Amino acid sequence: RYAVRRFSWRGVEATGKSYARDTLARIARSAPETVSDARAPGRLTAPLTEVHYLPAGDEVVARDVKLVSEVDEQGKAVEAPIQLILRDQELVAVDMRKAQVAWTAATGPCYRAAWTRGSLVLAVMRSLRGLDPNTGKERWRRETGYSVRGLSVADGLIYAFVEDLAAGGGILRLVAVDAFTGIELWSRELEPADYNKLSAWRDRVVLHKATFSRRGTSTSVGIYDSFTGQQLQRLPIPTVEEAPPQNVGGIYCVCGADRLRRTRAVLGIDLASGALRWQKTIVGSDPITAMTGDGKQLLVLRGDGSLTTYGARDGGRQHETR
Repeated sequence: RYAVRRFSWRGVEATGKSYARDTLARIARSAPETVSDARAPGRLTAPLTEVHYLPAGDEVVARDVKLVSEVDEQGKAVEAPIQLILRDQELVAVDMRKAQVAWTAATGPCYRAAWTRGSLVLAVMRSLRGLDPNTGKERWRRETGYSVRGLSVADGLIYAFVEDLAAGGGILRLVAVDAFTGIELWSRELEPADYNKLSAWRDRVVLHKATFSRRGTSTSVGIYDSFTGQQLQRLPIPTVEEAPPQNVGGIYCVCGADRLRRTRAVLGIDLASGALRWQKTIVGSDPITAMTGDGKQLLVLRGDGSLTTYGARDGGRQHETR
């Protein structure tokens, strides 16, 4: 990201490709510092200071756009036929089957998108935009008034977690929008907290929540009705989350650690009822590095290389490899 910013360092300004070349050249020509000029580690004599944002005219900056898609009955994401790349202010759609560019669109900054059959929805600044996924033509646009921090999709509905950064303390909302028309179905204001990991499956929406107080940090999972936005259940989960959660055939599996007790836990939550189906405590200091499932089983990989298989419905241990 340094390639698109201009910096000032000890009176030297540099930007783009010239940053490394010019700075190294100046250092090579300058006299070496004496021992008396040395400082303790962590204390910079001349910290790198960003002067202002300046796109480099001799470079093109490209980055992936986080594209989410619907999940099937087994909880697996349906692969989208395109992938998105933001190249400067232009969105590039790549046809993954043909391995070629399908279309481009001048959208401006876009870092999140959601795909459902027949519709592509972008989060651009403080708006949601519906595009034809085959041509990139804009179908609708809806101003949210808020910064979009998360997107998910299920059964043709887009769920967005948005935050008004300008409001005192920030106003947080969870909204549902029709992916084909842009019509808002409902909007729910959330209490102040740190929210993340938004996902949806069938008629359920899941949103993680962390709150901070003098007593410590508490983390929980909220389950909402996708048609009304009503919160159906909120369940506590381990404070330090490790591997990303997995939806295994409607059982929402989440893991985390209790560093004080040096234990870890894997939980299985039934999305239909919102009830905690099972919880398994794992003793040891090795973290859970990955989880995946095949619709009936949950596979848990730990840092020591051990692999444990649990039944998704009951949490029963079926196999373990060390």
